[in-house]
Amino acid sequence: IIELYISDNISNLGNNAFKNCSAINKLNLPISLTPSNKSYDGTQPFYGCTNVDTVIFINDSIVRCPGGSAFQNTKIGNGVGFFYVKDSVLNDYLNDQGWSTIYPGQIRSIEDNLL
Repeated sequence: IIELYISDNISNLGNNAFKNCSAINKLNLPISLTPSNKSYDGTQPFYGCTNVDTVIFINDSIVRCPGGSAFQNTKIGNGVGFFYVKDSVLNDYLNDQGWSTIYPGQIRSIEDNLL
C-alpha cells in the first residue's frame, strides 16, 4: 500500500505521469492543483493505477472536475472508493454537475477518512 503525496509546489501533472503504477492506492493532491489552471484536465496522470481508491483534496475551494480520463482504469474511476474533501467545500462538490455526474456517491468529508 503506497500513499502518494504530491508537493504543494507542483501545479501541473503531465499526461501519463504515473501511468500503470499499481502500487499507489491513496493520493493526496495539493492546493496548487487548482481549478483555474486545469492542472490535470484532459490528461491521464493516473491512468492504469489500478489500486487507487482514495483521493484527498485539501483545497479550500472546489477543484475542477477532471473528467473520467484522469482516473481511467483505477478503482476510483470504476466507482470503488472515495474522494475526500474539506467540510467547507463538501456541498460544492456534491452539487457540482461534473463531480456528481462522473463520480456519483463518491465524494465524502475528509473527517470520514480519519475515522
